Amino acid sequence: MMENVSPVEAIRTLGARFKDYRMRLNLTQRQVSELTAISVPTIYKFESGRITDLSFVTMLKLLKALD
Repeated sequence: MMENVSPVEAIRTLGARFKDYRMRLNLTQRQVSELTAISVPTIYKFESGRITDLSFVTMLKLLKALD
Protein backbone atom coordinates (compact mmCIF):
# COMPACT_ATOMS: atom_id res chain seq x y z
CA MET A 1 0.00 0.00 0.00
CA MET A 2 2.72 2.51 0.95
CA GLU A 3 5.52 1.05 -1.20
CA ASN A 4 4.85 3.49 -4.05
CA VAL A 5 4.58 6.56 -1.82
CA SER A 6 7.53 8.91 -1.52
CA PRO A 7 8.69 10.04 1.93
CA VAL A 8 7.45 13.57 1.16
CA GLU A 9 3.98 12.28 0.23
CA ALA A 10 3.91 10.11 3.36
CA ILE A 11 4.71 13.08 5.63
CA ARG A 12 2.07 15.20 3.89
CA THR A 13 -0.49 12.45 4.41
CA LEU A 14 0.47 12.10 8.06
CA GLY A 15 0.18 15.87 8.52
CA ALA A 16 -3.33 15.93 7.09
CA ARG A 17 -4.39 12.98 9.23
CA PHE A 18 -2.81 14.56 12.28
CA LYS A 19 -4.81 17.75 11.72
CA ASP A 20 -8.04 15.81 11.29
CA TYR A 21 -7.48 13.84 14.47
CA ARG A 22 -6.37 16.95 16.42
CA MET A 23 -9.55 18.72 15.42
CA ARG A 24 -11.70 15.73 16.38
CA LEU A 25 -10.10 15.94 19.82
CA ASN A 26 -10.97 19.66 19.93
CA LEU A 27 -7.34 20.65 20.40
CA THR A 28 -5.91 23.84 18.97
CA GLN A 29 -2.48 24.10 17.43
CA ARG A 30 -1.51 26.26 20.40
CA GLN A 31 -2.56 23.54 22.85
CA VAL A 32 -0.51 20.96 20.95
CA SER A 33 2.39 23.40 20.96
CA GLU A 34 2.16 23.75 24.72
CA LEU A 35 2.04 19.97 25.17
CA THR A 36 5.03 19.33 22.91
CA ALA A 37 7.20 22.47 23.03
CA ILE A 38 6.96 22.53 19.23
CA SER A 39 6.18 25.92 17.74
CA VAL A 40 2.75 26.71 16.33
CA PRO A 41 4.27 27.61 12.93
CA THR A 42 5.93 24.18 12.75
CA ILE A 43 2.65 22.43 13.59
CA TYR A 44 0.86 24.55 10.98
CA LYS A 45 3.47 23.71 8.33
CA PHE A 46 3.26 20.00 9.18
CA GLU A 47 -0.52 19.94 8.96
CA SER A 48 -0.62 21.93 5.73
CA GLY A 49 2.08 19.88 3.99
CA ARG A 50 4.54 22.75 3.83
CA ILE A 51 7.18 21.00 5.90
CA THR A 52 8.40 17.64 4.75
CA ASP A 53 11.59 17.14 6.73
CA LEU A 54 10.28 16.67 10.26
CA SER A 55 12.65 14.81 12.55
CA PHE A 56 11.59 11.49 13.97
CA VAL A 57 11.73 12.93 17.49
CA THR A 58 9.42 15.81 16.52
CA MET A 59 7.01 13.40 14.87
CA LEU A 60 6.93 11.24 18.01
CA LYS A 61 6.25 14.27 20.22
CA LEU A 62 3.34 15.30 18.03
CA LEU A 63 1.83 11.82 17.92
CA LYS A 64 2.28 11.34 21.66
CA ALA A 65 0.45 14.64 22.32
CA LEU A 66 -2.65 13.17 20.66
CA ASP A 67 -2.17 9.89 22.53
